[in-house]
Amino acid sequence: MDTESDEEAQRAHMASTVLLAQRARLTSSLRDSPYDLVLYIERGAVHSELGYPDLAAGDAYRALLLTDE
Repeated sequence: MDTESDEEAQRAHMASTVLLAQRARLTSSLRDSPYDLVLYIERGAVHSELGYPDLAAGDAYRALLLTDE
């Protein structure tokens, strides 16, 4: 049983690490292209996967504002 829970914890940690790397990449891209609404949507999805619904909503709102311009 411990082996299974250790493997699950390791998989969760790896998934979290991948998501954090994606978030860092998207944030860096947004510094270069702050008016790219797709980047905000993609980063919002990553925030949602990481369990940060408030940050996901913020990015979705920014993307929505950019559609009005």
